[in-house]
Amino acid sequence: MLAVFLIADSSVSHRRLIDSADSVGVKTEPTPTQMHEMLAIVWSLVLLQGAILVLSTIESLVVNATQGFALIAVSALTGTAAALALLSARGLRKRKRWARRLILVAEWFVLTLGSIELVATQFLDAAGPDIVPILTGVVAPVTVLVLLRRTKPPSRSPELTAARGERGARSQVLV
Repeated sequence: MLAVFLIADSSVSHRRLIDSADSVGVKTEPTPTQMHEMLAIVWSLVLLQGAILVLSTIESLVVNATQGFALIAVSALTGTAAALALLSARGLRKRKRWARRLILVAEWFVLTLGSIELVATQFLDAAGPDIVPILTGVVAPVTVLVLLRRTKPPSRSPELTAARGERGARSQVLV
């Protein structure tokens, strides 16, 4: 529609330029090579987050050792988060569906907590947030979420899909 208006009012008709301007918003599917590269980036970011969590676990254990293990729950939660991050990175590398789902849920959780932390820091501290919390709490999760949403999950074998469909049909009949 925009193209017709511009062509009608212009003295010189540049159909190729106008048509290409109209098709700018067209979404294209990523090629298998691009999907593999995006998954490699996601894998490395999740692995980096796991490494940061491992270091945070070690740090909290050292602090707990000096403080008499008063905050051992923090060390346990951080260690669990580190193990889940590293396990999900391994599962993503093997293209497992459960790993993809776990990463999506975890990244939304990290993004939510990171955003709350940044807003609270802005109101409580006049100096503003540091760059590291912004990178680890907002930028990395957003990047992982965007890249994971652009890639397709691994396809299932036709035998498994057919078996699942029959099982689903049986359960619907019985209910």
